Amino acid sequence: MNDTLIEIIADFAVLMEFADDSQISPETAANALESMGWRLQKFDDTQRAEFKRAIRAVAERHPVQAEREFLLQLPAAAGLFDD
Repeated sequence: MNDTLIEIIADFAVLMEFADDSQISPETAANALESMGWRLQKFDDTQRAEFKRAIRAVAERHPVQAEREFLLQLPAAAGLFDD
């Protein structure tokens, strides 16, 4: 999986999750994250496993603890895995 694309997905997800309400409306952010999750659910099992590995690698390099924890939970939150 393309590392740059994974970093873009991570940056987008963090922005949507942690942006101030004056920057992005909560409804817009929620809709964007739901749409992203819906698209990620189209991955086959191999792609899901690779996405989980790649997003974990990005998360482990992320300097902000709350954002790192959010990224580690992203695959499960997107409905890709039960854990």
